[in-house]
Amino acid sequence: MLSFPYRIRFLLAFDPALCSAVLGIFVRTILKWLSERAAAAGALGCNSGAVVLAQRFGGALNLYLHFHALVLDDVYASERPFAPPRFQPARELTDQDVVHVTGLLVRRIVRYLQRRGRLPREEHVELDEPAPDEPLLALISAASVEGRIELGP
Repeated sequence: MLSFPYRIRFLLAFDPALCSAVLGIFVRTILKWLSERAAAAGALGCNSGAVVLAQRFGGALNLYLHFHALVLDDVYASERPFAPPRFQPARELTDQDVVHVTGLLVRRIVRYLQRRGRLPREEHVELDEPAPDEPLLALISAASVEGRIELGP
């Protein structure tokens, strides 16, 4: 599962193209890392696979965007282009592996959002909030993220 800070949740919730791009970064980063890990262990022509979905809301209609992923932590290797793939078991994931991949994801996603002008490059710079198509939904979602009631008791 990949969860985001509230500000990024808000950005992704109201921009489907941005959400899709970040989802692509998530999947490509994990699959590439698995391939490189298997290649370092001697496997050639490695591929893995994943099924991913974006969960958009939690229990109390709070903005709860995060990605759930089922990822093969093993790979299928094929030494020639049309040869049948062979299952290649991988060594167990370690806590250090998870920390490493999480660091890659943070750097790549933040860098992408900064290049797109959706996150400031420096901490003291604030960008305007996105202008979503549904202002009331944006207002309610922002209140939910901040843990406050927007429309009354």
